[in-house]
Amino acid sequence: IREMSGQSGDRPAVIQAGGGPDRVISWRELFRAAAAVRAAAEVRGGPGPAALLLAGNDPRIVPLLFGLIGKNGALPINPLLPVDACAHLLRESGA
Repeated sequence: IREMSGQSGDRPAVIQAGGGPDRVISWRELFRAAAAVRAAAEVRGGPGPAALLLAGNDPRIVPLLFGLIGKNGALPINPLLPVDACAHLLRESGA
């Protein structure tokens, strides 16, 4: 992300289309948002051994996930999956 933000800063990195006006996050915005999330998580000692984030169909989830990946990782789970499937993914991941 850092490299792409330097090379193609204003080009779209994430686009949510349909259901109204398109929402676009540039590579530069993605990098800045992810870096801010990561810095905030590190100030608090990281997201912890078990952190749950539930987000809908929103392009802002992308920088959030990238910001949390690294120290403790991130496990994206689609909340539209059946409850048993979500529970299985969480159990298998050790979250």
